[in-house]
Amino acid sequence: MPNVNKHELHALIVEISKLSNNIDELKKKRDFLLDKFKNVQLTEEKPKSPVKSL
Repeated sequence: MPNVNKHELHALIVEISKLSNNIDELKKKRDFLLDKFKNVQLTEEKPKSPVKSL
């Protein structure tokens, strides 16, 4: 087993913990947005042709 500096290991654990919290926050935001827009009907509209200036 390779030697691992305790401080480096702790720093990694802290970073992983932060990432985990970020993922939880993103899931909450995703769920909020999905709930907010669950009744919205999406339609595929073709872009309107640009208006030609005279």
